Amino acid sequence: MAVPAHNEEKYLPETLAALARAGEFLAGKGGRLIEILVVDNGSTDRTAQVAAASGARVIHEPEHNIAVVRNRGGEAARGEVIVFVDADTLVPETFLWRIHQVTADPALLGGAVDTAYRPDGFILKGYLGLYRLLGRVTGMAQGAAQFYRRDVFRTLGGYADGFSWERTLTCFGG
Repeated sequence: MAVPAHNEEKYLPETLAALARAGEFLAGKGGRLIEILVVDNGSTDRTAQVAAASGARVIHEPEHNIAVVRNRGGEAARGEVIVFVDADTLVPETFLWRIHQVTADPALLGGAVDTAYRPDGFILKGYLGLYRLLGRVTGMAQGAAQFYRRDVFRTLGGYADGFSWERTLTCFGG
């Protein structure tokens, strides 16, 4: 499991505790033990120290590009299913067990899970609330908690790290 983090010392303890509880729940159901790693993205606060104190393996990626950071985590992750969770996201206790259940089907290559966010600011809270509602209506999930089979992640080459709004707008005539 990989957690990209840039200056997340405020949120990281609760996020990592929730992931640990999910790992304990999974282990109690006969699932494999999990590994939690935090990809510190050049933080200037105590993100790396907080992660290490919580028992997470810390790796570093200085380039500020979420695709690059997630790819670094995916490369370092050791599990057969790679799970990505944003550092400001809470997952339910059954989170990993449910991923374990659905990935028992070899036809399932990956997915995303609805999660609870803890954003600062009224505007961001409103935006995420509306986005969550849209996701429920349309059957989409937000990208804060995603999972992939390791072989699929590697075959696809991870996340495309060349995304740019300028290129996207050009493609759509903007």
